[in-house]
Amino acid sequence: MTSTYNWHESYRAALLETEWTKMRQRIQVAESTINQRQEREAIDAAIHDLKVLRKETPEWLDRRGTTNSYWIDFLVKRSVAAPQLCLN
Repeated sequence: MTSTYNWHESYRAALLETEWTKMRQRIQVAESTINQRQEREAIDAAIHDLKVLRKETPEWLDRRGTTNSYWIDFLVKRSVAAPQLCLN
């Protein structure tokens, strides 16, 4: 649980630093730990989304009367025809 708040400790250290010579380094450390935290949260969200997708895709395909291979072929063709749609 301590690692959850590492970013906050480095953030406070940067805010409370009074020596200008150390401030730049403390800011860089704080930014780095904050970025790592945000990346971890994004990864956790992506993993959650993939679990939901894994669970719900077979039901969705069954309701539409299609197969997994048909759906993948459709997505591949769509991504080749309009790759900008896959980036959003």
